[in-house]
Amino acid sequence: GSHVFLGPVAGPLGRSALGGRNWEGFPPDPYLTGELFTETLLSIQDGGVQACAKHYIGNEQETQRQSTQNGNGTTIESVSSNSDDLTLHELYLWPFQQAVRAGVAAVMCSYNRLNQTYGCQNSKTLNGLLKSELGFQGYVMSDWGATHSGVFAVNSGQDMDMAGTASFGPVFFHQKLTTSVNNGSVSIDRLDDMCRRVMTPYFHLHQDKGFPAIDPSNKELNALLFSSPNEYKYNYTYGTVANVDGRGDHGAAIRKQAAEGTVLLKNVNGTLPLKSPKQIAVFGNDAGDFTNGMSIFYLNGVGTYEYGVLAAGGGTGSGLFSYVVSPLEAIKQRAGFRKATLVQYVLNNTAIIEEYSPYLAAVLPSPPDVCLVFLKSWATEEKDRTTLHSDWEDNQVVERITSQYSNTIMMTHSNRINILPWANHPNITTILTAHFPRQKAGNSIINIL
Repeated sequence: GSHVFLGPVAGPLGRSALGGRNWEGFPPDPYLTGELFTETLLSIQDGGVQACAKHYIGNEQETQRQSTQNGNGTTIESVSSNSDDLTLHELYLWPFQQAVRAGVAAVMCSYNRLNQTYGCQNSKTLNGLLKSELGFQGYVMSDWGATHSGVFAVNSGQDMDMAGTASFGPVFFHQKLTTSVNNGSVSIDRLDDMCRRVMTPYFHLHQDKGFPAIDPSNKELNALLFSSPNEYKYNYTYGTVANVDGRGDHGAAIRKQAAEGTVLLKNVNGTLPLKSPKQIAVFGNDAGDFTNGMSIFYLNGVGTYEYGVLAAGGGTGSGLFSYVVSPLEAIKQRAGFRKATLVQYVLNNTAIIEEYSPYLAAVLPSPPDVCLVFLKSWATEEKDRTTLHSDWEDNQVVERITSQYSNTIMMTHSNRINILPWANHPNITTILTAHFPRQKAGNSIINIL
C-alpha cells in the first residue's frame, strides 16, 4: 500500500484554457473546485491514505515551470506568478483553505515562483498564509525537484524534500540538514516541528497498525522514473506477494463516472438515443485502441499518440492502464456487428481528408444510418497547449465527413476546452464532450448513445 496519494489538484486552477495540466484538476471556479477538492481528499483519507493537496500555489502554466539555461549558460529562473493579495485569496488560495479545513495531511509546494520567490521557499505563502493564517497542521512536501535551497527552504516552511535523491538534482536536505542543525542555521524547534508535521498524519490515519505492505512490483514500476530498477534507492519493506490485483469492481465505477461526466452540447432531431441503426460508420483516430502500449506517462508530446483513444492526459497524472476499451470495440460489441448491424470504420485521419479518398468511398452502402466521429486534444505535464482546436487535422476531418454524410455525431476527448468552429453545421446532429474517461472510454460512450 502507498501511504500518500499525490493529489487532489487545485493548482492549476485552470483559468487559462491552454494549461497543460488543467485536466488533472477541477473547474476554474474556486468555490466549486474547493468543494470537489474537499470531497476528493476526504474520500482518500477515509480509506486510511494521506491526501496531498497540490500544487501550491499559482501553478498555472507548464511553460518555464522550472529554471533552464540558455545557450550562454545563463540561468533563466522559473516563471513567476505575480498576484495581489485579493486575487490570491479569492481565487487561488480558496480551495487550499477548504482542504485545510477538511484536515488534509499534506500540501505540495510547486515549481513556479510566486511574486518572484520560489514556491518551496516562499515564507509568505508557506509560513504566513498556509500555516499561520489557515492553520495548516500537516506537512509541506516539495514537488519532485522543486527544492532550491536547504536552510532557506526549511525556515520558509518546507518540511519534506521530494524525491530527495541526486537523480532529481542537488540534495539540499539529508546530511546537509544535519549540518544546518548542528551549526544553528536551523533550530532544533524547527526540526521537531518538521518531524511532528510529517508523523502526525501517519498516526492519525493509523498507518502504523496493519497497513498493507508495498507490492514488490512497485520497484520496477517506479524505476520508470530512473534508468533501471537498480537506481531505485528508496528503502521500502516489501510484501511477499507481487502484482496484487486490487481492481475489484473499479471498472464499473469508472464507466459510470465517465458516462455521467459526459456533456451533451447538441442533440437535434431527437438523434440520441440512437434507435437501432443497421449501418454505422466510425471515423477518426480517437476511436481505436492504443498502438504504443498502456502508459502515456512519458512527457514526449502529442506526436506519439496519433492513433488510439485519448483516455487520459500525459505526465505523472496519467497512470498505467491495465486495459482500455476503445470506442470502436464497444460500438462493435453493442451493435452486434457479427449478425445484426454493419459497422464500418476509417481511423486514419490522413486517409479521411485525402482528396477523393478511396477509403471513404469504400464505406458502402452509403450513406450509413449514423456517422460517429471521434476527435481528441492532447494535453500533458511540462507543456502547455498552443491551440484550443482539436489535434490531427480534426477540423478537416469534420469538414470532409459532414460534406458527405448527414446524420453525424461528434465526440471529443480533450483537456477541458475546445473551439468547435463546425458546431452549427446542419449535418451535425449531436455533439458530446467526454473529457478524459480513462479505461472504460468506449463503454461509457455506449451508455450515452
